[in-house]
Amino acid sequence: MLESELFPIGRVVRIHGVKGKVEMAYTDGVFMRVDRPVLFFRIDGLPVPFFVEAASMHSKGRALLKLEEVDTASQAEILSDCEVLFPLADVPVGNEEHDDWNFLTGYSVRGLKEGHVGKVALVNVQSANTLLHVATADGREVLLPFHPDLIAEFDEQKRTLLLDIPDGLLDLYQ
Repeated sequence: MLESELFPIGRVVRIHGVKGKVEMAYTDGVFMRVDRPVLFFRIDGLPVPFFVEAASMHSKGRALLKLEEVDTASQAEILSDCEVLFPLADVPVGNEEHDDWNFLTGYSVRGLKEGHVGKVALVNVQSANTLLHVATADGREVLLPFHPDLIAEFDEQKRTLLLDIPDGLLDLYQ
């Protein structure tokens, strides 16, 4: 699998128990929306595939993974602190409601009139309105409202978001 066909979704933070489970901190829960997902773990700089036998939520932004053919803590040890990648081709297409918007982290954001704005660094759902924290190419962070009325185009496969940004909003960050 080519590197360009994968995108990062998290990192293994620790080994869990003695039966080969690992705990992953994730920024994108796409793996939970796929039957029998394949995750790639960056081992010695190369993406190595593993089939997920079972996955469960551990806490917010954390999941426990049981991988096929990883049955002991010593086998799981090689995955410790590995970056976890997901194949773009396996991203489910559909308009299902998402209760966890963290999967938007890493999406490229464009404005209808403004062009490229940056990449989603964080999704804030703590306020009454969901906000996207977008990191711009020049190192600034802009906050954009994430509301259905402002979404012009959403491409989960390409991981892009086209927004109708209210006039003058980006000027506040100049």
